[in-house]
Amino acid sequence: MNKNNEQQWFQFSLPTTPLLKCALTDDIVTYLWKRIKAARDENIDVKHQLAGNIEQSLQLTDENDYFFNNALKDVCRQYVEENPKVPSFRNSISNLYISNLVLRDFWVNSQLQNDFNPIHDHTGVISFVIWMKVPTSFKEQHEIQKCKNSANPAASDFQIVYNDITGAQRGYTIPMDPSINGTIILFPSTMLHQVYPFYDCEDERVSISGNLYYNGTIGEKQNGLS
Repeated sequence: MNKNNEQQWFQFSLPTTPLLKCALTDDIVTYLWKRIKAARDENIDVKHQLAGNIEQSLQLTDENDYFFNNALKDVCRQYVEENPKVPSFRNSISNLYISNLVLRDFWVNSQLQNDFNPIHDHTGVISFVIWMKVPTSFKEQHEIQKCKNSANPAASDFQIVYNDITGAQRGYTIPMDPSINGTIILFPSTMLHQVYPFYDCEDERVSISGNLYYNGTIGEKQNGLS
């Protein structure tokens, strides 16, 4: 979580694809927890629309587009306009379309031990994940009995799957521990990714996901990125 109340960028790229991590401000994280509470009260289940083999996935609402207008706009602008390493991606999303991105899909996940999210992609143009509560440490998870002698310990990891410049399939791992709470990552919606199970922990992992689309292709919602 970012206690300076300013968004902090951690821009990075795979060889063929841009990614962006950003530490959200305390105000935004507090707002998102309020929306999670509201989602749990409303209990609109969206798990049947998703790939996850997890405890619960519930629809979120962005009240008065607060998250979109006060956080997501700037994060998306930074992601698309300021990424210098993969110009082909930037060129594929013209400025005309940047001004018309809208948030359509928005949900919260509750993952318990042994739950997992198999390899999948999303619909839309740009997708994101926000880690709200990670109760485990990847260092401890990688040392549990079933993992520690593996050549590729992966318990609790979030992994992005991509093709390198030779065409070989690679995995880019984002290790999970409480230090990532309050962090958002953006990636192209078609990028494959997966979430490995964690073990020996009775607490839940809470994350938020969402998809951005071009306005004019999804119906009535009109809040644009400008």
